[in-house]
Amino acid sequence: MDLQTLEAQVYNVLRDAERAFFDKEEVDNWLNEGQLDLAVRLELLQHEWTGTTSDGNIDIPPALVHATSLRLNNAPVRFVDDWTFTDFSDTGSTPPQTIARVFDDVFQVYPAPTTTVDYVLRGVQTPDALTAPQDVPQLPAHLHPKLLHYARYQALLKEGSERWQAYAALYSENLPPPPTGIVRLQPGPFQLVPAAGPFDSDPDSTHQ
Repeated sequence: MDLQTLEAQVYNVLRDAERAFFDKEEVDNWLNEGQLDLAVRLELLQHEWTGTTSDGNIDIPPALVHATSLRLNNAPVRFVDDWTFTDFSDTGSTPPQTIARVFDDVFQVYPAPTTTVDYVLRGVQTPDALTAPQDVPQLPAHLHPKLLHYARYQALLKEGSERWQAYAALYSENLPPPPTGIVRLQPGPFQLVPAAGPFDSDPDSTHQ
């Protein structure tokens, strides 16, 4: 469904064929809110960004929700937490693989390249806003009804009608909770590596 079709479907439920109580801008805003929420919750829109860096700093694209992989000159970079990054960088030691963290809305790579290198960043992105009548949501068609449910429940909530609860339930059904901002600060996935304990180094120990 394109934007004008989505609008008409929303107004049909609102019983506002003349569009006197709800203006088009409001309905479009709700449809875009629903599209953004679904895209972020379900991580449906994957994208690849490319560019170059000469100092190891890569600006985070505004549309990026969270990164899933990063490569420098076709070599994979491992995302790590801040403690691991600073443990290597503060001591000047070299990690077994190039590492990266997020700081101040920038990907910082260590060791930093000494020349200009290409990078390829992959991750989940936010959708483009629906503005023109023929714009079609970037979400799969089977999720378009959820956009309608979202816009309808927001409109009915504004109207003060108790009908909003039914549409809110239809929208939320089977959806995961929305992510927190931490996914942008901690790209991944991180690798969990079990550390040996004191009993593991003792050949005569017995694990209970």
